[in-house]
Amino acid sequence: MFSLACFVGFAKIIGDVINNTVYRFANVAEGTSFTSLHDVFSAGEPYKSILGVFDIFTVWALVLAAVGLQKAGGASKRASWVAVTVLFVLKLLFACFFGLFAALIEDIFLGFQFGCGGSMANDLYRSAGTIRLLCGRFFCIFLEMPGFLRFH
Repeated sequence: MFSLACFVGFAKIIGDVINNTVYRFANVAEGTSFTSLHDVFSAGEPYKSILGVFDIFTVWALVLAAVGLQKAGGASKRASWVAVTVLFVLKLLFACFFGLFAALIEDIFLGFQFGCGGSMANDLYRSAGTIRLLCGRFFCIFLEMPGFLRFH
């Protein structure tokens, strides 16, 4: 099962390498994703976070996990696809929750910015964007790692 987890994680690593390489050589904003629907549509939070879940390499990794559970894990086809679907739904729920949290933080800091003005408000607003990126990245990593495979 460890080899299956490594194999599935490799698909996500390819996506991260592509995103980071394009980000490094292109002049784009921080947090831009080139392999997901995150920046294809102009939407606000929480929709932007939910669209970020639909990454081609994440879907590829989930399909590999389902097939790997069937072949290497000996699970039935139905059980493996149900497990992978549950993981994907959990990832969607976390994205929605943290998208709502990011929208709340942005609204608070935008109100603070217009109420107080100054560079301190701008710094706080940028910090809110950084917090959104870090929280989203942490839970994406948490849910993309097929940790349930390690406990068998």
